[in-house]
This record gives sequence, structure tokens and C-alpha cells, in this order.
Amino acid sequence: MAAWFRASIVSREVSTMTWAAWAGLMAQLLGRVRRKMLSVELPAVLNDLDDVGTLRPASTFRPRFTK
Repeated sequence: MAAWFRASIVSREVSTMTWAAWAGLMAQLLGRVRRKMLSVELPAVLNDLDDVGTLRPASTFRPRFTK
């Protein structure tokens, strides 16, 4: 085994789990995040926008960037 591989921080994880399994776990995690963003967080932001597209004064959200 190459010295660089033995010195790797993730060498144990790589040896016990294949990259395909890691990819599957990441896809599952990102899928959950995407579903929550689209089903919970995006509607909350859209409800706080007025007809012009600016945040309502009573909104709890704050813009990150100003024009």
C-alpha cells in the first residue's frame, strides 16, 4: 500500500465503504435538504414578498444584499 494512502485521514472510511456508497449517502442527504428548501423555506420567503417582489416590513427575513 502506498505511503500517501496510509497517511490519508480518510483511509479507514475509504477501506470500509466504497465510493458508490458515499455517493448514495450524499445524494440522499442532498435530496432531503432540497425537499425541505422547496417545501418549507421557499414558500415562507415567497409569502413574505409583496406584489413588487420586495420584503414586507413585518417580515422576519432580512435581505443579505442591498442594491
